[in-house]
Amino acid sequence: MEEIEYYSLAATLYSIIALFGVLKSNRQKNIATPVLFF
Repeated sequence: MEEIEYYSLAATLYSIIALFGVLKSNRQKNIATPVLFF
């Protein structure tokens, strides 16, 4: 159980970092792009 929670937490943090990276790289170009990942 602990390993599953750890990997899910890491995946969540990674997705958040990737989301901010996309938003910073192209704020005005593709705003709806991050929504597709969810």
